[in-house]
Amino acid sequence: MAATPNKSPEQEDDASDEASVLEGLLHRRHNAAHKERRARDAYAFGVDVRRTRWFIQHRLLGAGLRGVERQWKSVWEMLQRDTLDHEATCPAPLLRELANCVKILGAPTPTVSCLNERAHLSGAWPSVTALGTSHGDVRHLLLDLRGIQALSDTERRFALASALGHLQCDHALFFTAALVARLEESGVLYRGLQRALRPTTKLMCFSADRAALLCGDGLESTMEGLRQQVAETRSVNTRWLPQPSSYDLRVTAIREFFRSDVHARILSARIVKMNSDRSSTDGDASAPQPHVPDDAWSVAKVDRRLTQRLGLL
Repeated sequence: MAATPNKSPEQEDDASDEASVLEGLLHRRHNAAHKERRARDAYAFGVDVRRTRWFIQHRLLGAGLRGVERQWKSVWEMLQRDTLDHEATCPAPLLRELANCVKILGAPTPTVSCLNERAHLSGAWPSVTALGTSHGDVRHLLLDLRGIQALSDTERRFALASALGHLQCDHALFFTAALVARLEESGVLYRGLQRALRPTTKLMCFSADRAALLCGDGLESTMEGLRQQVAETRSVNTRWLPQPSSYDLRVTAIREFFRSDVHARILSARIVKMNSDRSSTDGDASAPQPHVPDDAWSVAKVDRRLTQRLGLL
């Protein structure tokens, strides 16, 4: 047996430094993932979160979703070849707006890609599409810059924030599964998987709508964004997307979450920050304090009312 050469002190120090850097990186990623989950659980529809986790871990359906994940590399290569514009540059104001939504939600920072003109003209893609795999391994936002330019400020904010909500709530895999089913038109397995997932994917919109409300400028602006999103996904070409619940039910759910303590706390914190920045600029030393109304509803109450309305109890 060949003798193992002794390492020099310098090599041992280098190995120790690499291990320390790796340990620090893993520690930061673990803490970031933990904070993202806590931020998600504070606002997301509880039934949606639990069902998403159950489907991913299910013995049979989870196996089908893992099959979708195994196709991710080929799907992404296809998107890069046929759908994405590698020369496009995302405008800085749009990236700042996206970063602001990430900060408000405590959401993960996604990889951003832009659609090419052919994909835009096909009408098969909404303004913002969430894609990826489970457990946050891959998180992508596909932006249709031409479509986004046609949106108002409130509509654009709704599209960005709701897509981030989908990513934060681990919905990206379901959008990828829907895309795979569209690409594999003759694939009975993936079309069957999509039908089996439909009762759960109809719940995803409630968590995403809440994310949009938290990032928006008020209830009416969120409703404006919702109307635009419903309109652009009613096309025949966008039927491959996971179909949400009815518009009327989504409106009622948003109005009830608007009364929640979570919305009041986040809105109050945003107002306090704005006033603090204004006070520091004007030289005013008094710092405003956040306030949550005593009659604000708990998220548990909002979830219970929505669950009853959906007939899930």
